[in-house]
Amino acid sequence: MRKTIRVCLDWCVANRRQLRRYIITGLTSFIIDAGIFETVRRLGVWYILATIISQTCAITYNFLLNKHWSFESRGQGRAEFIRYLILVGWNNLFQIAFLVLAVELIHLPHLVAKVLAVGIVVSWTFLLYRFWVFKSER
Repeated sequence: MRKTIRVCLDWCVANRRQLRRYIITGLTSFIIDAGIFETVRRLGVWYILATIISQTCAITYNFLLNKHWSFESRGQGRAEFIRYLILVGWNNLFQIAFLVLAVELIHLPHLVAKVLAVGIVVSWTFLLYRFWVFKSER
């Protein structure tokens, strides 16, 4: 277990620039996503539709910044974008399911549920971006 943790830490140190940029991109994407989500929801839009609207804006920004800045990909944008959209589709379905469970069954506040859902998604997205979405274009 100790060796596994050490290998993971060494990998993170070796990739710290990319990780840092990914985190900055993710945080700014989250600000865009959560800001639009809460604004639209306060205008009376159902929280599920508000999630779809906010994520549509945030994913466009996120793809472009991750492609060109975080992962510095020079690959074919079309293939990357298709892989990216597949991952985004999965992440959106997960977040919507999580929001329904958290809001309707557990009765968490909408924004708290949103923050938790995003936190879970972030945990697997970096690796999928690095090794699948932008895999051969680095």
